[in-house]
Amino acid sequence: MNESTETKRAKRYRLSRTIYNIVMGVLIIGIGIVMFFGEKWNLTQITAYDPMIRYSFGTLCFIYGAFRLYRGLKKEY
Repeated sequence: MNESTETKRAKRYRLSRTIYNIVMGVLIIGIGIVMFFGEKWNLTQITAYDPMIRYSFGTLCFIYGAFRLYRGLKKEY
């Protein structure tokens, strides 16, 4: 009986961790996309920054978001 509750708890932990990683990955990739296309969409808060900084930060967000998605889909916890 104790073993089954531990396996249920482990499954819930893996599921919550997977959902968390996928959602965070999508959000972080979204931030990267906003950094890349903020000038086309006339977002004044984004265009106020230097393009080099925007594109560098957008690239980092895209790479880290892809890593979070990969980690969420791989499910090695």
